Amino acid sequence: MKKIFAVIVCFCFVGQVFAQDIHFSQFYNSPLTLNPALTGKMNGAYRVGAIYRNQWFQSSPDGTPFVTYSGSFDAPIRFKNDALGLGLVAYQDNAGEGALNTLNVMASVAYHKALGKDGKHSLSLGTQLGYMQKKLDDGLIITENQHQGTIYNSGLPTGENLVGSKGLFDMNLGLHWNSMIGKRSAIYAGGALFHLLAPQINFVQNVQFNLPRRFVANAGADIGLGEKFSLLPSLIFQYQDKAKELNAGLAFAYAFNQSFTWYLGGFYRFPETAPIAYTAFEFKGFRLGLSYDVPMSDVKELRPIDGSRPGSIEVSLMFVGKAKVLPNPNSLLFCPRF
Repeated sequence: MKKIFAVIVCFCFVGQVFAQDIHFSQFYNSPLTLNPALTGKMNGAYRVGAIYRNQWFQSSPDGTPFVTYSGSFDAPIRFKNDALGLGLVAYQDNAGEGALNTLNVMASVAYHKALGKDGKHSLSLGTQLGYMQKKLDDGLIITENQHQGTIYNSGLPTGENLVGSKGLFDMNLGLHWNSMIGKRSAIYAGGALFHLLAPQINFVQNVQFNLPRRFVANAGADIGLGEKFSLLPSLIFQYQDKAKELNAGLAFAYAFNQSFTWYLGGFYRFPETAPIAYTAFEFKGFRLGLSYDVPMSDVKELRPIDGSRPGSIEVSLMFVGKAKVLPNPNSLLFCPRF
């Protein structure tokens, strides 16, 4: 099975699909990888977050065929009506059991402009600048030159001049708008463009390839129903090269008291056609999120010996530090919940 995943990575590489970016089912629990404009957008003094994704873990002997994890820190600097958000985000993605490794470290900044006399509307503009490194382990790569008919022969040369590591400068841009409706409801929408400069990244010598730009659009609402209940519909659409993805669904939140809130939701991803179950627990600034993807498309054919479908799990943890002076909950730094 290890060789199978190496083949997958190799074919994706040749077909320029390997350059597609990471994606999280819990996209709103990783705000700085969703949109640079969300930097510093929280009702608190600072925010620390981490998220881990293990994709199709049952289909590999060691349980780590495609693993992604990310960490971030951001904080707002408040002015009379506006705010400046500063942050740092990093992620690492290991594909094909380590055959292809991506490390990305970005500094993030956003400006949040209050709109309207009451400040219940805001427009945020953000950018990220940083460094990306991709490493290819040619010891795990299998090419068609190593096959004699349908039989794989490891003693044959790959026939490719591969470059093991490439580093590049990267830049992202984002825009986000939100509007408070009454005291407990809000709507929001945003868009972001990743890899704005389309940097060149080549693993085969004398082959020119640029990392495709990725466009992300998201929208949703936070609908308060009484003092304890909330409905949280949300969606995200991503487009990169020829790959498209839509993830949409609905979460339900119940506040037991001012310190503890429980979330439960269901989402659906297209065209992978993967239903996603989600739950989260929020207590005194901490939020622990858990989700599981159940693939229903062709990927379900990548099954281990026991016949189970290769699903994907995510675990996220976020903490928002309490500000010394609590801001107005209807302020421009309202952050979308998921």
